[in-house]
Amino acid sequence: MNIFETLKHVALGNESLPEYVPFETVWTTTADNESVTLPLATDFNYDMTVDWGDGSSDTITAWNDDAKTHEYAAAGTYTVSITGTCEALDFEPLDQTMRDKLQEAHFGLGVKFKSLKQAFYMCQNMHTLTGIVDVADDYDTVQMFYFTFMGCDALTSIPEDIFSLARDVTAFYGTFYDIGCTTIPENLFANNPEVTNFRWLFRSSNLTVIPENLFAHNPKVTTFADCFYFCKNIQSIPANLFANNPLVTSFRECFYWLWKITSIPESLFASNPLVTDFYGCFQVCSDLQSIPENLFANNPLVTDFSYCFTSCYDIQALPAGLFANNTAVTSFYRLFGSCTSIASIPENLFASNVNATSFDEIFYGSAITEIPENLFANNTAATGFSKCFLNCTSLVTVPTGLFTCNTAADDFFGTFKNCTAITSSVPELWVSHSEANGEGCYYACTQAANYASIPSDWKQEIN
Repeated sequence: MNIFETLKHVALGNESLPEYVPFETVWTTTADNESVTLPLATDFNYDMTVDWGDGSSDTITAWNDDAKTHEYAAAGTYTVSITGTCEALDFEPLDQTMRDKLQEAHFGLGVKFKSLKQAFYMCQNMHTLTGIVDVADDYDTVQMFYFTFMGCDALTSIPEDIFSLARDVTAFYGTFYDIGCTTIPENLFANNPEVTNFRWLFRSSNLTVIPENLFAHNPKVTTFADCFYFCKNIQSIPANLFANNPLVTSFRECFYWLWKITSIPESLFASNPLVTDFYGCFQVCSDLQSIPENLFANNPLVTDFSYCFTSCYDIQALPAGLFANNTAVTSFYRLFGSCTSIASIPENLFASNVNATSFDEIFYGSAITEIPENLFANNTAATGFSKCFLNCTSLVTVPTGLFTCNTAADDFFGTFKNCTAITSSVPELWVSHSEANGEGCYYACTQAANYASIPSDWKQEIN
């Protein structure tokens, strides 16, 4: 059994700890007399022996020790072995030429890290990662793994037990941002029960599959914001992905730009009753075909649905009860903006959302032909309807009493701009809401039956 298999068994409690395993990295130089520089982070302690892999070694005692840069007489690939005290790594301050020389990283036991924040930042040629991260007793539980492997494009796999000794870590913020791996181990975070923050975790990565139990052992998580943002190769979302995360408050932009998903499991958020933020959650999921009616049924505390389904071009129908249990919502800003296939709106869609204040740009660019008269009847707190139906070029009929109950509304900027197919009379908002901003509200609505009666500022051209 090699040392990395031994470490795996140790993490699982199957074998006793090896006495010491050095931390090793593999570097490639392309010219004679070329140097490599160890990415030692400032403000940490160092007292280590470095075997450079060419028959020479140095003792390094400070982050800015001149000995951290080593020149190789001949071009080649070298294994650099570190023993002793090396508390932190940070590749971010080094230039890209130096980062590109790193090929592999092999964690051992005994070299105990306090911080790996940006440790392998933009090491685009690092293709191999093995071992288990050993941590100091007083390691930084918050920033330990901030952007640790960000930009490691060539990385093909992640060791399942790499974080198994970091049981107190509370955040994996951007840890695997823009990595090359297409798959991840299901038990990657199985030994990290204290985690609260998974924000930006796999943002812009090449993942194709999300393991269903990936977060099953992380009951204290409060945010998954941007977690899978722009993971454009993911084709489906597991139904029970968040089943064991009852404390989550934010799914902001969690699945933003997942082009290939066509459906959402209805029970996806059923176990997350404390969520307040779904801002941009499924924005630009351009192949999404439908939305389950009970998707948000167990999320009564949500206040923000802004941009949640913006630019989901293939959604054609909206469930009437989609927001029936979300009475705390205040913002629906651009919720279905640029959903160009939506052809109708259920009359009771917002009937339960009495606290909503923003409906700005909500149906921007949709394919609707008419608007239900009582669509906003229960939304008496609403103040913003700017660009609400902007560029709805198929819209023919607008109920004259559409905004009768919205006496607090003060912004109708461009509300029906470019709704060129309207032939009915439009609401006389310049009378009922004379103090509101109505600039360009009816711009280009020249076929409206009462177009001639509309004041010039309410139909002027706007940007």
